[in-house]
This record gives sequence, C-alpha cells and structure tokens, in this order.
Amino acid sequence: SCEIKTHINCDSENVLYFLKCDMCSTEIKETKTGKTWTEFRLHLNNHISDCRTGRTSDSLDRHVHECGTKNNPLKQSYFKVYALIKLTSSSKLITYKRYLHSQRFDNTNK
Repeated sequence: SCEIKTHINCDSENVLYFLKCDMCSTEIKETKTGKTWTEFRLHLNNHISDCRTGRTSDSLDRHVHECGTKNNPLKQSYFKVYALIKLTSSSKLITYKRYLHSQRFDNTNK
C-alpha cells in the first residue's frame, strides 16, 4: 500500500507537477514536468492563460494552443494536471525536476 505524506492543494507552494496535453488527437500525448514556488493555483492559471492565447515561451503551452486550434476546438480543459510532490524548500524542486528529465519522464522538455 502507498502512504501519502503530503497534502497538496491550490494554495500549496514548492510543488513539482506533471501536465499532459488534452488537445492531442494522437494516442501519445505531449507531456511536461514543471515546478512552482508560488501558489499552485496561480501558476496553473498562467499556464491556462498561455494555452488560450498561444503567446508564451513555454513549449507545452504553445503546443497545447497549436494542437487545440488544429485538431479540436480550443477549449478547456487544455491539459490534465498531476501534482507529484510538495517539497519543503524551493531549492529541492530543481533537483527533483532534473531527475525526472534525466529519466525522460516528459516529452516536451527534451
């Protein structure tokens, strides 16, 4: 059995998360790991806004916008969100994110 040791909500900070494009029409979806040291809700709201407009430097947000306008009507939900872990320190976020990238956990951050 698995024991959950942290509680993550919209106000949580120092969260490592995983996003999966909901606009893809292919079986393999574009994915991305990310981190936030601000409130989780505010960070996700920025992703949503960037997906809607397409004016961003974030690779997954650009992908979702382009994929949504090409394959589907661009509408929410733009992506699925998986909160992976909440850490006690923002400095630990980079270490965990680098590890996930080294394991090829996502396909947008290549």
